[in-house]
Amino acid sequence: MALHAKSADFHRKTIVYDPNVEYIAWLNILHRGSAFGMKLRIQLGLNIQEVRRSRGISQESLAHRADIDRGYIGKIENAKHAATVDMIESIAEALDIEPMELLKPRS
Repeated sequence: MALHAKSADFHRKTIVYDPNVEYIAWLNILHRGSAFGMKLRIQLGLNIQEVRRSRGISQESLAHRADIDRGYIGKIENAKHAATVDMIESIAEALDIEPMELLKPRS
């Protein structure tokens, strides 16, 4: 099914870029899926990204430490793929934190 600009399923997205801020295009749809806040997949991805960046670790370095493909780390951070429990444990170990820290609600 192709979507056309005039179809009801088409949603135009406007992204404003600022050289001092890194934008993630999907952040504007975070709360659509759940009446109780973020979906766990999104929450996990944002928590991984926050911890990784706060420690100055690149996706590539985290992937190497966790023995995961770099592209897969990106897909988990962007909530394109759901991580298994084993994957969460590997990522948490690579970040030197408890796995449950990656699943905590964001403040």
